[in-house]
Amino acid sequence: MVRIVSTKPDNLIAVAALALGASFSAGLAGCGGGFAANTSSSSATSGAALHGSVHGGQNPISGASVYLYAAGTAGYGSAPASLLNTSDAGVLTDGSGKGYVATDSNGNWSITNDYSCPSGGSQVYLLALGGNPGLSAGTNNAAIAMMAALGSCSTLSSLTTVNIDEVTTILSAYALSPFANFSTMGIGASSTNTLGLSNAFSTVGNLVNLATGLALTTTPGGLGHIPQPEIDTLADILSTCVNSNGTTGECASLFTAATPSGGTAPANTFQAALNIARNPASNVTALFNLQPSPAPFEPVLPVAYNSFTGTYTGVPNDWSIAVVYASSAWSNPNGIAADSKGNIWLVSSTTVAKLDPFGDQLETVSGGQISANNYNQTIAIDLNDNALIDDNSYWVSEIDSLGDNTTLADTPPPLSVENIAGFGGVAVDASNNYWAGSAANDSSALVTFNNASGTGVNGIFTGGGLVNPIGVAIDYNGSVWLTNSSSAFANPGTVSKFSSAGAVQSGSTGFLVGASDGCAGIAIDASGNAWVTDATVNTLAELSNSGSLVSGSPHSGGGLDYPSAIAIDGAGNLWISNFRNSDITEFSSTGVALSPTLGFYDGLSSGQSGGITVDASGNVWTSAWSGYVSGESITGGVTETIGIAAPTVTPVALALKNKTIGTMP
Repeated sequence: MVRIVSTKPDNLIAVAALALGASFSAGLAGCGGGFAANTSSSSATSGAALHGSVHGGQNPISGASVYLYAAGTAGYGSAPASLLNTSDAGVLTDGSGKGYVATDSNGNWSITNDYSCPSGGSQVYLLALGGNPGLSAGTNNAAIAMMAALGSCSTLSSLTTVNIDEVTTILSAYALSPFANFSTMGIGASSTNTLGLSNAFSTVGNLVNLATGLALTTTPGGLGHIPQPEIDTLADILSTCVNSNGTTGECASLFTAATPSGGTAPANTFQAALNIARNPASNVTALFNLQPSPAPFEPVLPVAYNSFTGTYTGVPNDWSIAVVYASSAWSNPNGIAADSKGNIWLVSSTTVAKLDPFGDQLETVSGGQISANNYNQTIAIDLNDNALIDDNSYWVSEIDSLGDNTTLADTPPPLSVENIAGFGGVAVDASNNYWAGSAANDSSALVTFNNASGTGVNGIFTGGGLVNPIGVAIDYNGSVWLTNSSSAFANPGTVSKFSSAGAVQSGSTGFLVGASDGCAGIAIDASGNAWVTDATVNTLAELSNSGSLVSGSPHSGGGLDYPSAIAIDGAGNLWISNFRNSDITEFSSTGVALSPTLGFYDGLSSGQSGGITVDASGNVWTSAWSGYVSGESITGGVTETIGIAAPTVTPVALALKNKTIGTMP
């Protein structure tokens, strides 16, 4: 993964004033990048010399003002630190007292050792404002604002070149969207989510070659398929504004198309990219039609038959960016979960795999009961970052962070104190106790394990309408909720609820969800309400803590198509995987569908989505049993949809312990 002087432009103040937007006072006019002054701390770390260029498409941009910032740590979108020392030779000073360097006639810029970072771990990025994209002398396009996320200050090298262009801008906007302030273009996170911020910065370097400013086709680790044509198309759309004087209509067309319904219109190209990243289903066709000819970045999305949308126009379903990871080491993945370090665990037919936050394979685990059958399905992560696996036969397995595999229950039926029967879901509570459903028809049960000893069963609980459970979730009170995939009672479609001591809290027949028996995924929000997917009728139901349907429930739309697993992000929104289509669905915390009619495309054609999880960087990860990516047939993949959600506390057990469900870390 790549990580990484001329005179002051006469109209820099005008450049920055337009970049800031109308929300800032006249007293701030001329502030480069629009940030309040934020100087480096006394524990600063000296930075390495940097150099590179600024391009609009393939055109060098002269007279652009290049700023170097360290992301803020006082909250999401908080003011970053301006790093360049204005007393050093070659560093110019803008109207707010912040330093920048200017690009020469070839678009080149250079930063010597004239800056320091608050710390070696500070996340650093470049912001380029204004400049002349090769037009008549004296032209300055004040609507140009482009970014390149570099990563940790300690990793910057004087040997690295950084080309700031529309590709780096698009990918920085998408990966850093959850951390960006639209008005100021500032990037920042809370002091308790430095890991999520760091991983988001590194995601940019996972998708683009910063030295060339071109999108990669595969991730440096080799497993990720990057949608280069979509990224290039988005970059080309921005280039129409960048490669203009900013006043002849190209930027106005972009800003209109990049304004979502009821949203704020952008005033520069980075704000336009942020709006597109945050509203990927808005004005899709209008944006697509802005592409110039010839396109400066290729390949672009083809004007050919799109099997997902069923059209021949080449217009995508939405502008979400999805990276698909696939490996022969794990096939047909289903369950998926994120641990406290941002690693992604997945369970396939005979293997459990752990990927780092960038899709690189850290380890695979097989053997024991994991390899004894082809039905391993669900996974949960405990407070020690161990993985708990439930399968479709008679076993529950625990895998620690070193890859050691322990079977917790392995005695064949009939049901006894040392086994469960059938895939019934698995969860970990706030005290690190393990809970699993036993799907054994008339003998269905809820099983809790003795976590202290690592083996054995603390209790087996029945009743409450429990029949063939498939999903398990736990609320702040420690109550355990299970969805019933089929029912022997008169009213199918039920949810069972037990106290942490195993007492039935859902009556003799369970809580009624709907008229079908397709209840599948379940998640509990911060209010203690249960959200349940119904795969048979394609709905999302909300139950109060007492088990009654909330007014307006069940909900439909948003691309629900045999919905299966469900996760809650840091804003309280619901994310759902759809087994029968290659998409994910988003609902608000009030049950409003936020995704389009076909959902957000997950990068796979004909995929069968299984599990879903959200990480601390705001990426949504889904697993798929099968599908095609870039024309290549795969036996299952993991999709990362970049920066589309709100950052989330992981694992779920930690959010339960800290009472931070639906809260950003």
